[in-house]
Amino acid sequence: MYIPKELHNTLGTEVTATPNRSSVFLYPKGLSTKDAIRSLEAIKEDLEHKVELQERRLVECIKD
Repeated sequence: MYIPKELHNTLGTEVTATPNRSSVFLYPKGLSTKDAIRSLEAIKEDLEHKVELQERRLVECIKD
């Protein structure tokens, strides 16, 4: 599997991959499960924020 250099530099040479049906979560080998979950929670919060911003922009477009 090809991993872009930027990700390789961040994650290191060995990673753990946890897939589901539509995505995969990569994290450095050896990272504790607890820390991996914290990272996933941060990603989830960021994605939820992105959705909120997109919804606001849609509402603003409708108002104009």
